[in-house]
Amino acid sequence: MKARTVLPYALRFVTTLTKPLLSKLDVVRYTQTSRAMKVGKGYARRLLRPALEPENADQVARKLVENYPEHGF
Repeated sequence: MKARTVLPYALRFVTTLTKPLLSKLDVVRYTQTSRAMKVGKGYARRLLRPALEPENADQVARKLVENYPEHGF
């Protein structure tokens, strides 16, 4: 089959499949959370760099922010 023939069917399938998922995505909340994580990583890096090599501080900061979802964890 030619791509020109299959493409409309593929696009319709992908749109039908992903539209319900993407319509529920809260872009504003995602952006706020992403910013908060960047701030947390930056703060952790600044606290860790005097005691660790910069590369190790970055790695530890990333693990702390990404692997522990909240303080209660």
